[in-house]
Amino acid sequence: MVVAAAAHPATLLMATLQTPDILTGRPPIDGIRVIDGWYAIDTAARLTLPPGAKGLQFDNFVPFKFGLMLAKIAHAYAAAVIGLDKLEPLLPDIVLGRSKALSAFVGGEYAIPAAEPNTLHRLNERRVSLNDRHYAVVDVRLFANLGAPKYQIVVGKFKGR
Repeated sequence: MVVAAAAHPATLLMATLQTPDILTGRPPIDGIRVIDGWYAIDTAARLTLPPGAKGLQFDNFVPFKFGLMLAKIAHAYAAAVIGLDKLEPLLPDIVLGRSKALSAFVGGEYAIPAAEPNTLHRLNERRVSLNDRHYAVVDVRLFANLGAPKYQIVVGKFKGR
């Protein structure tokens, strides 16, 4: 049984993640370090099910695929804004499926910032220095207008540093 999208609220499921392992000194694991789930429901729509329907079923949330999506977004952003000529990229093995140690580079912040009503998505880059290494980190906040979590992705090391 199919329910028209206009007949039910939109649901957005995301995760809160631990800080990337490379920034904490933890050894990386295969996968991603999830703290908790986060969701938003568009309550402007009314839920109406067809006669005989007992409820809605949503696909499973797969944290690794979610983290992989964040890694791809951050890598593309770094390539466009910082330039790969200035970085030793850290994500190609993850993105190309040669490594599953996503926790090393993809994480987030436990505290969720307030919603930004006039901002759909927010991306910015910053430099983090640890033990004489200078990392490029891309902060990604999808659906900032809904108060979604903020993610930190370590995209590379600055060359010559």
